[in-house]
Amino acid sequence: MQCLVLIFLLMQTDICKSEESQTLVCHYDPEHADLQRVWCKKNSEECCTGFAFGEKITALDNGSVEINNTVNAFTITVHNLTEGNGMYWCGLMFKNHTIMKLAEKYLPISADPSLYEQVWSILRLTIFVLLVLTSVSTCLLTSEPVKKKISDEGNDGIRLRDRRHTDGHADKTVTEE
Repeated sequence: MQCLVLIFLLMQTDICKSEESQTLVCHYDPEHADLQRVWCKKNSEECCTGFAFGEKITALDNGSVEINNTVNAFTITVHNLTEGNGMYWCGLMFKNHTIMKLAEKYLPISADPSLYEQVWSILRLTIFVLLVLTSVSTCLLTSEPVKKKISDEGNDGIRLRDRRHTDGHADKTVTEE
């Protein structure tokens, strides 16, 4: 029962959850391999704001976005969105600045959690730690220690005898009868 409560509490405090990165694969035809790649957030049906980059670039936005170039494709892996939630595009840019959209995906990663979310996250963890400490201390304080009673004579014929010393204190010795 205690294990189930612990698992439930771990799930409620987000200790078991991990923020996974979002990935978008952008395939293109071999004749477009020389064009600049584009990663941007959609503003309208025909426009977006973001980055244009060459095939040798491996990261954007201070490492928040990783780029992996392969044959006839590049993969965008988003760790953190500085522009917030929204529809994102990957594509290729022609010399006249026209963007050919290759793929799009709605990314719900929030780059900047609100103050409320930050405080609640810290508060949940603190409450969880206090709950665990309280449970452990309650178990330790309410459990009764096991006491073993030694009788002067046991069932197996062993007898305890007092032996007096010259200084007045007594020792118990065990003798078999």
